Amino acid sequence: MSVERHDLPGFPGRGCLSVTYGKERELGIILAHLSLGKRARLKQVDFLCELISQFSNTVLMGDLNCVPKSEEIERLKKKSGLKDYGTTRPSYPSWDPVQRLDHILVSDGIRIRNAGVLPWSLSDHLPISMEIEIDGTALDTGLREKKAA
Repeated sequence: MSVERHDLPGFPGRGCLSVTYGKERELGIILAHLSLGKRARLKQVDFLCELISQFSNTVLMGDLNCVPKSEEIERLKKKSGLKDYGTTRPSYPSWDPVQRLDHILVSDGIRIRNAGVLPWSLSDHLPISMEIEIDGTALDTGLREKKAA
């Protein structure tokens, strides 16, 4: 496993983390916090698509600061091939959620076991969670429980 921090295009301060699992980059988990401005978000989406292309399977999650049918999300899905399998419940603001700005997108090789918005108000966004399974492929990462001999 390796973890890298990347600065996103646009004003300083926005970035993402990429976590790589497996010897052949079988799984990449990218955590991102995109800008408030649409023009910057579109540049950041293009950057994320380049990053996503490095992995066999990808999970992209975070505060993308745009709604599901936005130009940014549509571009992200079209260029990366990721699908939005997240919850349809809003997560922002945490005290009275009315907007869905937080997303989890995954590649085709990933099966969703469970997804939802968690009722923990620890910031201005409610956390979202997802349990995943890679299509029958056991990664050489220690992520899966090993069977007893």
